[in-house]
Amino acid sequence: TLFLCLKMSLEAWKSNISQKKSVIFSALYFCPRTYVESMREYISIHTSERRFVVQQTMNKMARELSTEKFIRVHRSFLINLLKIESINGNVINIGDKKIPVGASYRKQFFERVRLL
Repeated sequence: TLFLCLKMSLEAWKSNISQKKSVIFSALYFCPRTYVESMREYISIHTSERRFVVQQTMNKMARELSTEKFIRVHRSFLINLLKIESINGNVINIGDKKIPVGASYRKQFFERVRLL
């Protein structure tokens, strides 16, 4: 769970950037309803437990995450495929969040979903 992922001292969290990044990526893999939302030069990483804001571009995050689990579906959204609850037309539902599928990502997304 996220609690186990984040179980570390505040000093370690502040002093070790690579450890902080590792915890954030662990949260993305182990916590339900995860997606990433772009906020200009920052990204907001959403889990059911918590929200992380990280100074990083969406393109860089997309390259760093596993392509087996994550896919970009909109210029502002990257989702964990395993956390999709439903798809209604061009809208993906993950928890209470409705995420649009962008026109330029639509073909790749629906091809990928058919393979699951």
